[in-house]
Amino acid sequence: MSLKYIDRRGMDSVKWDGMWSKYGSDELLPLWIADMDFECADCIRDALSDYARNVPLGYAMPPDDYYDAFIEWESMYHGYDVKREWICFSPGVVSGFYWSVLMLTKPGDGVITLTPVYYPMLNAVKDNDRKLIMCDLVRSGMDYSIDFERFEQDIVENGVKLFIFCSPANPVGRIWTAEEIKKLMEICEKHGVYVVSDEIHQDFEWEDHKHIPTATLGDYDSFLITMTSASKSFNIAAAQNSIIIIPDDELRARYKDFQNRIHVSSGNAFGYVAAAAAYRKGREWLEEVKAQIWSNYEYVKAQLAERAPEIEVGSLQGTYLLWLSLNKYFQTQEEVSDFCENRCGLAFDYGSWFGGDRFAPFVRMNLSTSRENIEEAVNKMADGLTAMEAERAEAARLEAEAAAAAAESEKADPDRKKPVLVIMAAGMGSRYGGLKQIDQIGSNGEIIIDFTLYDAWKAGFETAICIIKKEIEEDFKALMERGAAKHMNILYAYQDMTDIPAGIQIPEGRVKPWGTGHAILAARNIIDAPFAVVNADDYYGPGAFKTIYDYLSHAKDGDKYDYCMVAYQVENTLSEHGSVARGVCTMDDQGHLKKIDERTKIQWNGDKIQFTEDDGASWTDVPVGTPVSMNLFGFTPSIITELKARLPENIYRILRENPLKGEFYIPIVTSELIQEGKADVKVLHSPDKWYGVTYKEDRQLVVDAMLNKKKEGIYPDRLWD
Repeated sequence: MSLKYIDRRGMDSVKWDGMWSKYGSDELLPLWIADMDFECADCIRDALSDYARNVPLGYAMPPDDYYDAFIEWESMYHGYDVKREWICFSPGVVSGFYWSVLMLTKPGDGVITLTPVYYPMLNAVKDNDRKLIMCDLVRSGMDYSIDFERFEQDIVENGVKLFIFCSPANPVGRIWTAEEIKKLMEICEKHGVYVVSDEIHQDFEWEDHKHIPTATLGDYDSFLITMTSASKSFNIAAAQNSIIIIPDDELRARYKDFQNRIHVSSGNAFGYVAAAAAYRKGREWLEEVKAQIWSNYEYVKAQLAERAPEIEVGSLQGTYLLWLSLNKYFQTQEEVSDFCENRCGLAFDYGSWFGGDRFAPFVRMNLSTSRENIEEAVNKMADGLTAMEAERAEAARLEAEAAAAAAESEKADPDRKKPVLVIMAAGMGSRYGGLKQIDQIGSNGEIIIDFTLYDAWKAGFETAICIIKKEIEEDFKALMERGAAKHMNILYAYQDMTDIPAGIQIPEGRVKPWGTGHAILAARNIIDAPFAVVNADDYYGPGAFKTIYDYLSHAKDGDKYDYCMVAYQVENTLSEHGSVARGVCTMDDQGHLKKIDERTKIQWNGDKIQFTEDDGASWTDVPVGTPVSMNLFGFTPSIITELKARLPENIYRILRENPLKGEFYIPIVTSELIQEGKADVKVLHSPDKWYGVTYKEDRQLVVDAMLNKKKEGIYPDRLWD
């Protein structure tokens, strides 16, 4: 027998063809979901072929040989003497988790796991409105043990009714000792806790480690359900057949009653045939697979020790899944996923999936594939880390140079003031249908401005000037006092539509403010330092604020005004629910802005990005990657003089062209100053995705995005605590 690797692309493989839904790409090397890339054992293929050729495909019962083959396998290789009447059915062990949660607990009941753990176990609890209790394993290096005192305390304090036990442990690769399992069972029996023991990885035992079925260690029948399957050992998950072992008559009757109520009591005939053949004749194939897996493990361990020794490699006792720690390099899942996917082109299961952000620096690697794939993955990781460390060293050098230059600048100009942040929050949000600037979108009542201020504060900004309307002053200030004002100096300016040159008559029906140029002028009496200006209803990302703060810290007008702006790729700034206004940027070879073309209606049209200036009569393409302004500009106070000088002519233009909705835009003024040779505007770039609330339908997207960023560790759960 010779093990054969199969390229599974185009075979409707979840692992290979289903990556897009999980990672947003189908070009990664998949080392995530736990299945294999080897040709199915001959005995299984032959059995299925014979069955399809010779047996009518009518209603069928599980064959006797299915039960007998499993019973013999379990006795021979695991020392567990299973009786036929104990064996029940589930399409998969994951279904078994869900069914057990529903059968053995009520909504609100506590269900405990030992984390990090196979994430469908966590989902089975959360998806059914039970209380999930995660008792973390104790980590020592890359070895894991159980905190029995904590386990029992968690059970007592939370009224736990069910323990879902992973044995062998996925993802950490532990095979539990008899003493460990007995102690867990004693605690569960003492407190009346049911146990589901997932033993699907039982056939993957390495070196001297031996899997021991939980049921063989004591009289636990009244509260124990064991789950296993041929699907992991023989890579036949598509056969949809798992074995649920319930020795206790009463507990088994409850299980079968539940099955009757959902009318799922037996499986597909092909699943029974495949499993029986695997258990009867598949041992030689399995041993070849195991030899390949162990060889892959030894290769990964040796190569990473040599080329990337800061990656900690788990000790593989059971399963074919390797737990790796990237803790020396990364702290958040966003950092890990960016490295793995964007730099290395690899798809792993991420640590946070197995129990939360505290496991974010870890990944789970599937070893059950070809040596070529494993070598490619290791090389990409090692090369990626080498390149990343070089980039970090260069960034540190540049940051040190910038800090030294700033120190010299401050020494030469001790009166120089630190940059401040100006937030334009006076728009009424007519398309949104309310005061979008104070709409709460964070999981703890945060508004978009909270995230903006938090990012700015972390970047170094100490003062923020909020430009608002008097009508929202009380609510707005209350929100600031609750959060940002605890850490920053928050000042206020008020945009008033009547604050325009004398003699200009406001047209009847005009309620919209005069635009972003007019908004900045509202703060003309308190802006006395270089400043960044942002919209209140846009999320910019932490990197943008650090970049612009560093630039403004040494910005100084000379022969020309020294301005800057942060540009975003156009595709990262659009709404799914309609057109938006964006300033399309053109730059010179030195990265300075040449001009901004304000496009008031730009949107996705099918798979194209287009804008219109004639209400849709014609459309013009905008290439993907085009840099656009999101009104994140950096100015010196000289812009105030220019805005004051240009306000009258712009108000008159608005009254002529669009008296009720026309606006005085910052990008237009900036572009004019460039054309007049009065300003240099350095373009700084952000790869971040824009989030904002242009339309009411955008709100949920922002809510979900901010929640995910908290889960990934980019923000704390409570920003300002």
